[in-house]
Amino acid sequence: ESEICVEDILEDVSLESSMTRDGFNSIVGDILDKLRIPVERALHKVHGGMDPRDIDQVLLVGGSSRIPKVQEILQDMFPGSELCRRINPDEAIVIGAAIEASRAVDLVDVVPRPLCIATANHKDRSRSFATPVIAACTPIPPTGVEVTECFANSRDNQETITVRLCEGEAEFFDDNLRLGVFEISDIPKRPRGQVTIKVTMKVDGKDGIMSVFAVVEQTGQELNVTVTSNKGRMTDAEIQSKRDECAKFEQAA
Repeated sequence: ESEICVEDILEDVSLESSMTRDGFNSIVGDILDKLRIPVERALHKVHGGMDPRDIDQVLLVGGSSRIPKVQEILQDMFPGSELCRRINPDEAIVIGAAIEASRAVDLVDVVPRPLCIATANHKDRSRSFATPVIAACTPIPPTGVEVTECFANSRDNQETITVRLCEGEAEFFDDNLRLGVFEISDIPKRPRGQVTIKVTMKVDGKDGIMSVFAVVEQTGQELNVTVTSNKGRMTDAEIQSKRDECAKFEQAA
């Protein structure tokens, strides 16, 4: 049990009380449970996905990392890892910022969100999956980034392959930002899974424009398109308007 004293919490009013660890955990429990979400998201984004068991050591930084419940959650998420408590968590942030500020920083463009293709959901045909081809945070070098994946026909005797592209992290295609829909017709009629479509996505290193190349391996039929959709994005005029608005706030400050 710890004593709590907060002077002048309100005008001429101070707070003096006591609280047990269990009481504190019950108050902040819902907030601390949300800690898992950004940690899991970070693991998913690194190199296309990383298993917590591959982490040797978890470095605790920031004052909140001192909370025993936070350490308990992290130990549960990284069961085979050591929680490093040997450094001052407050100083670590300041030292890290100073080190980064002293370095020459190379800015590298990355893919902001996963670039996906729609794939069949055999349990619910109305809700196609969004299968990532290029993962989020993939670096885009000056030469661009290019990834190839193989897919197959989803129905028996299918004559047309529809290539649907989207951007986003949601599980289902319709919940993401649609980029385009393209078709390859007159493919050979074969059982499900017997026609292979090789899809190559490329993001240009100069302008960030995505192009898609698809080929039916059994026939050599090709589809080559450039995706230029700006749906759901700000226009140049909107971006400039926001910049002007920020400049006004800076002058007022």
